[in-house]
Amino acid sequence: MAKTENKEFLKPAEFARKVWLAGVGAYGKAFEDAQERFEKLNLESNELFDNLVKKGEKIETETQKRLEKVQAEATSNIEDRIAKVRESIAFPFPKVVKEDRIEKLELEVAALKRKVAALSSTKAAPKKAAKKKAAKKAA
Repeated sequence: MAKTENKEFLKPAEFARKVWLAGVGAYGKAFEDAQERFEKLNLESNELFDNLVKKGEKIETETQKRLEKVQAEATSNIEDRIAKVRESIAFPFPKVVKEDRIEKLELEVAALKRKVAALSSTKAAPKKAAKKKAAKKAA
């Protein structure tokens, strides 16, 4: 009877071992599934990142174009306003007329400088002569 009892006793032990192996197998399968999902998500995240970068570059390009357009419009508006202000202040002189006027003024300034230099040298000469006379009288 010892052998019969032993066989009956082994059946629950084998069953327990099989249950344990089934648990290990389930864990292994779950681990493999998780690993596959992780790899898939990793690839998808890389693709997602690349797509986001492309969209960002596209938005950046569009934004720069819009900004350049707005800047050009603003510059044009400012230049138009400046032209209107100049016209209203009565500075519609052509460039040639302005340059001629500048040359005339430069000539006038040069002539005035010569006159000032001449006047200052004639005033300096009498003072020197007066000093020489004073020095002779003192001696």
